[in-house]
Amino acid sequence: MKGNAGVVVVVAVAVVVVVVVAVAVVVAVVVVVAVAVAVAVVVAVAVVVDPRTMDGVRGNNTMRPNRWGSVSFRFWSQVSSTTAPGCWLWLGYCDALGYGRIKGYGTDRAHRLSWILNFGSIPQKCFVCHKCDNPQCVRPDHLFLGSCADNVADRHRKGRSRGPAPGNNWTERFPERLQRGEQKPGAKLTWLKVKTIRASHFSERALAQKYNVSRAAIRSVRAGKTWRCP
Repeated sequence: MKGNAGVVVVVAVAVVVVVVVAVAVVVAVVVVVAVAVAVAVVVAVAVVVDPRTMDGVRGNNTMRPNRWGSVSFRFWSQVSSTTAPGCWLWLGYCDALGYGRIKGYGTDRAHRLSWILNFGSIPQKCFVCHKCDNPQCVRPDHLFLGSCADNVADRHRKGRSRGPAPGNNWTERFPERLQRGEQKPGAKLTWLKVKTIRASHFSERALAQKYNVSRAAIRSVRAGKTWRCP
């Protein structure tokens, strides 16, 4: 009887150990699942969050979280806005040209950050221009996107350019006075040589040695990048 009792005790202890291990495994699995769900929720919120309130904007104008806190809070706390149709002025630091400056968010100009916060990233090679012609203004509906040419034309139209307006510079007004091709002093090629080069099947090196020019010059002539007007 004592032997049977000992076996029962051993079996009972083994069962208890198995149950404890199983419970521990279940608890571990539950913890892992909970952590995975939490991570998925955080990622989903980061993806769908409004770019005007997030601490980073994807795309061309990537901004990193700043130790000063929310982008929107820090930005708008330095803006004097009114309900009137006037400008919303940047109260922070302004450079010598009058543009507001802010650091730490991928762009150092306040009006560009205003565009990003309200409309999203700025396409590459695009400028954020002012309709109101006030560089200190960061009001979103006073801004518009434009190319470099649009920016220059807008500057000329508003009388802020130091140079001639587009279409009014010397080379556009007097194209016949431009020295082209063999008219330029020191030109090593002539139109006849250019035609010969373009019709030739010799290598760039051979032609460069023959006409005493660089291989890059021969390549540009053949590609039509130079000597474009007969």
